[in-house]
Amino acid sequence: MDYLVLLYYCYTPIENPEQFREEHHRLCLSLNLLGRIIVASEGLNGTVSGRRADCEQYMRLVKADPRFATLEFKVEEAPAHTFQKLHVRVKPEIVHVGLPHIKPYERTGIHLSPTEFRDLKDQDDVVVLDVRSDYEHNLGRFKNAITLDIENFREFPEKVQELEQFKDKKVLTYCTGGIKCEKASAFLLEQGFENVYQLHGGIIKYGLEAGGEDFEGKCYVFDGRVAVDVNSVNPSVISQCHHCHTPSDRMVNCANPHCNAHIPLCEACGQQLAGACSTTCQEHPDKRPYDGTGTYPKTAIITTPSRGCSRTAPRCGKNFYNQLSSCARAKDLVRQERIGHTVVVIIYQGLLLLLRMTCFLRGCYSIGANPNCSFCRTIAPSFSKNPPYAHRRIGADPQQGWQHLSPEPATRPPFRNHYHGWRPGARTHG
Repeated sequence: MDYLVLLYYCYTPIENPEQFREEHHRLCLSLNLLGRIIVASEGLNGTVSGRRADCEQYMRLVKADPRFATLEFKVEEAPAHTFQKLHVRVKPEIVHVGLPHIKPYERTGIHLSPTEFRDLKDQDDVVVLDVRSDYEHNLGRFKNAITLDIENFREFPEKVQELEQFKDKKVLTYCTGGIKCEKASAFLLEQGFENVYQLHGGIIKYGLEAGGEDFEGKCYVFDGRVAVDVNSVNPSVISQCHHCHTPSDRMVNCANPHCNAHIPLCEACGQQLAGACSTTCQEHPDKRPYDGTGTYPKTAIITTPSRGCSRTAPRCGKNFYNQLSSCARAKDLVRQERIGHTVVVIIYQGLLLLLRMTCFLRGCYSIGANPNCSFCRTIAPSFSKNPPYAHRRIGADPQQGWQHLSPEPATRPPFRNHYHGWRPGARTHG
């Protein structure tokens, strides 16, 4: 296969996440990678897809950074891109759990290789703990694993009290790629658990190196594949169709956008309900068209990531920045245009100030206000395509220019009036 999928994370201090995000985003654009990357002061987390050569170059460049020297990539082959867009974002945590004070690079559970995990998981004094969300472990999980009823990882700290009975046992945590286990095991240690371990590299690495033995069902992944097979030793299906309850590991989103439930749904029920999870959702007026896949990706604004944003959007305008909020490259372009515009305005205002000072020193008090001044007759009119200031408020005809101005006075005016042009009393030049 020509494409690779890279799954990775690394807990390491990043001093300036915003600057790192900008640099990393440009790197991904230059290599035509698509995916989701999260940057935080505590580290880096991402899943990207791209051509084999581009992914290999990306891995070399990332690991060349001393901060990510220990980072390990989980590499899988794919027939094409598994993402439709590229997102590189700065967030408080690289996996949101609401525990920013926990630093896994300072203290976390003991890492177990896939083979060590396989040999240890069935011992009597061991508990295998799945720290993923319910829709993930309902699709696939290790045999006899303890699961938690949580919709997202943020709820994990609240569920730890349910594990008090296992404090005297060895707790083996696992997740998709290992990143959640880093914080989950560190939090368990903080709560008084003494023997805490974690599957290094997660389910994905376990499938690659240990054949996925005793993992029942499929592994849920956060890209276009949705679910992948990891068990090549003793595979099985444990999830059931939401509608008819027959064994099915086909995950879909409900076609009703107001429901959008993420459920297993067999192909027959998918066709019968037109991608909906129930007849109620099927009859909803806002139901999305069902194309047989059960996925409804958002329309991507980025059409050519290596070139930035789609040019179907307006080149400038106050709404351009918001319209392309998902395209950091577009933001860079808008920022550059705004900087360029600001520079032009500054230069223009500087020239205008210079002309005003010249008129002031020559006693004209306003650009183009004195018809008898050679400077006002030549330089000032050529500086602006608009008629001179003199005819704006004293009744001069813009089409006829200077001839309607007041005649030359003899004395300097007692005050300066910028817009009223030539006033009685100004000196003459030229």
